[in-house]
Amino acid sequence: MATNYHFQCPTCGKGHWPGGLHEVFARWTREGGAWTCEECDAPYHFYLTFPFAFGADGRVRMVDIFKPKTSCVWTDPGTGHRIEYHPYLAIGETLDATPKLTAWLPYWHSDEHGGRTKMKFGQWAPHMDLQLFAELVDQAREKKHLV
Repeated sequence: MATNYHFQCPTCGKGHWPGGLHEVFARWTREGGAWTCEECDAPYHFYLTFPFAFGADGRVRMVDIFKPKTSCVWTDPGTGHRIEYHPYLAIGETLDATPKLTAWLPYWHSDEHGGRTKMKFGQWAPHMDLQLFAELVDQAREKKHLV
C-alpha cells in the first residue's frame, strides 16, 4: 500500500490534494511549506497516512521537511543513465491524544536519459518516533561517525 497524503485547512476544513509527493517535498524544502487555503487564506496543514500493520496508527501532521544541501549523483554503469539520489528527513507529529514527533526518511531516485527524467520512489523508507531516531544518531556521534 502507498503512503496517502493531503493538505487540509484547520480553519475551514477545505481539503487540497497536491501533485506528486516528491514535488510536495521538493517545494517544501525550497519554500518552507507555505501553502494557503483558497477559501480562507489560512495556512494548510499537511497530513500523511502510513499503511502500518499490527494496529499501529500511521497518521501524522508534517511539521518540517529537510533535504541535504549537497547532491549525490552518479552514472549507472549498466545503462549510462544519470542517477540522482533525493533523500529527505520529514518531521511529523502524531495525531493521538499525546502527540509525539516522528522521523520519516523517504527518498527518491531520478533516472535521467535521453532528455527525460523519471522519478522512482524508495520502497523502504523507515518511520519512527523522533526520540528513537535521535538515539540512533547519538550512538553514531558517540562512536565518532558524526561530527
